[in-house]
Amino acid sequence: LAAHDANNALRMPSCGAAAAGCGQRHQQDVLGSDIVLGGINTIAALVVVLKVARKLQLLGDLDVLLEQQDISTSVQAAAAADTSAAAAVPAVVAGACLQASAGSTATHFPAPAALLLAAVSSSSAALRLETLELACVNARSTEAPGVLELAIAQRWLLLCLRCTGADSRSKCLAIWDKLLTRQRAAIYAIQHRMAASHKPGRAHPGSLPKASANYLKGSNGGTMKPAAVTDAEVLQRQYKFLQWLSQILLDSLYPGGPYERKYFALELLAILLQRWQLNTTNSASSQGTSTASADSSGHAPLCSDLLSSAAVEALLGCLIDSWDKLRTAASRVLELLPSPLPGLQTPEQLHPLLSWGLQLTQSPRIRESDAGARLLRLLFVKYVKGLKWQLRLCPGPSIAVPAAQRICHSGVCVAEGAASGQNGSSDGSNDINTITAFLCSLTNHFRSQLVAAKADMPAASRKGFVHGIILCLRYIVEEVPWAALTSSSSSTVGMTVGAAATQMFNGISTAVS
Repeated sequence: LAAHDANNALRMPSCGAAAAGCGQRHQQDVLGSDIVLGGINTIAALVVVLKVARKLQLLGDLDVLLEQQDISTSVQAAAAADTSAAAAVPAVVAGACLQASAGSTATHFPAPAALLLAAVSSSSAALRLETLELACVNARSTEAPGVLELAIAQRWLLLCLRCTGADSRSKCLAIWDKLLTRQRAAIYAIQHRMAASHKPGRAHPGSLPKASANYLKGSNGGTMKPAAVTDAEVLQRQYKFLQWLSQILLDSLYPGGPYERKYFALELLAILLQRWQLNTTNSASSQGTSTASADSSGHAPLCSDLLSSAAVEALLGCLIDSWDKLRTAASRVLELLPSPLPGLQTPEQLHPLLSWGLQLTQSPRIRESDAGARLLRLLFVKYVKGLKWQLRLCPGPSIAVPAAQRICHSGVCVAEGAASGQNGSSDGSNDINTITAFLCSLTNHFRSQLVAAKADMPAASRKGFVHGIILCLRYIVEEVPWAALTSSSSSTVGMTVGAAATQMFNGISTAVS
């Protein structure tokens, strides 16, 4: 062990010297906030050195790079003489270069932190991806991302949200998934540590300094440690980043936006909602708006706009998009939102959407019929299967909420369990009844179209096609709990559904022939 520690002590100064050397290799010209760098090889070398150092457990938090302001003698002198030089670190994090004093005429060099931020805006997609992985992935899963790591992730998302290629999109999403998983583990660890500090004889959580356990060593042999921050400050930083991320992803779903931007935003939003589940809180207004629920520390992890009716409308707009992948991704995000959906909390609010979905399934255009089928599947998952609402499609669209499941707050009626984020009651018989009733209503609507087709095929075709209803059945069949339907207590119901499906497909062959 002593030999291993001595070996690490020999390697850590060389790692710090390599990081500082990459910053001193090329000169820079300061023109406002623009940085002219010598070449891409310097940045790539820095990224490789830091990734190897992190794999060897020689580097923990990247914020130690913000302390390397001694790369220029003039900057050192300015930092010692003028307290305004300390404000240069946020400028570096924001993407600018180190600021020298107004009277200094010495040559300045880019800091390693500025080089990493410049790597995100590089023309090389591989270098951008490697820099993102450096900032997001850490062997210590409970160590919260630092200021520089979050700044790199923010800059990458703003610059690469649209230009990410299809070949590297999956890897980018996997890296972001690791970052969000790491943030969640770090937040839980900080909350646990803060809760434990309230015990008698322990320090107050706001007074507990927290910094990375691994530090670089500079060329002068001194240990360069980032400024100690409290757990409360780290927690606040993580929540601000999550709120910013959720807001940026939601703003990227504007109508008419490019496919690449909207698809990546939807996929990343789905990952974010999987890591942080949202609950609804009924408001006192009659419009039924919702806000994101706070955790034990009193913070809301995601922006409150995610639980607004405007967000649901934006996602529904993506659900009827002409791109198949956008419709699939939007449907997945909507399923991750709490039930009932914001803005669709009453039968009166949901009825127009149910009628619209039924009309879309009758469209001759494949993309419109697929959008209608996915919309009906969404309503089945969220309201029929989740909240036990009774939705009917034949003879006309209708919605009924059982009185036992209805709670009225200031004129807003929602299903029981929705206010606490639950999915209705746990009564198995009610689950079976509502599901089979919706399936029977769907098959009855299909039968009515078959009867009209047998009587007059051209007139029935002008009124609506049946491929949308068939596609809807295909999507809904995947969500039906067939094990419960075929159980001994509900075998009759399961046989009824099976017989209706058999008659339906026999009717198709008869009408076509």
